[in-house]
Amino acid sequence: EYMGAAMNAFFLRFARTPIPQEEPATQTIAIPASVSGLLGRYVRTPLAKRLRPWSQFAAVAKFHKPTSSLEIVSNVRANMVFFMANYAAITVFVLLYSIVTNPILLCGFFVCAGAWFYLLFRKEPLVVNGVTIQDQHAVAMLAALSVVAFVFCSGLETLFWSIGFSGTLSLIHAACRTPELPGDIEMQTISDEL
Repeated sequence: EYMGAAMNAFFLRFARTPIPQEEPATQTIAIPASVSGLLGRYVRTPLAKRLRPWSQFAAVAKFHKPTSSLEIVSNVRANMVFFMANYAAITVFVLLYSIVTNPILLCGFFVCAGAWFYLLFRKEPLVVNGVTIQDQHAVAMLAALSVVAFVFCSGLETLFWSIGFSGTLSLIHAACRTPELPGDIEMQTISDEL
């Protein structure tokens, strides 16, 4: 509710048009008719519920050296779908670790977050040197300054490094791990639903 009220305040302040209050509706993802069964259920479930047990993810007995490029491709396809949530969790962890261990980026993030917080939740109009700045101009200026701060604080390098590193780890894992058999996947899904 607090986030909804904050977003409402944001849109009321900057769009100058009221937002109609409606009951929150659940959105469903339209899945093509060709996609059915397990994949259809997999797409409709939240990412956190699709997280596979880490013991299953890191089962040493399931790893082997692939013998052909065709085996690598089939392993990657199967494991990327089956362990998608685990790979996403690894990416988020690496990204957060990279931000926390980069003090300049962390300080830049907190300064930008504080500026946005002040801009969005202030009660009085923004006045600089006796000139009242319109809300739309203030948002545009702060957005530009945030991008500059992100680049200056090595945010792009951190982002690309984190995604590249976690992507490489994910591809190596997906290529070298034996995929789960269809019966194993169905049993895992049934046990998850119970």
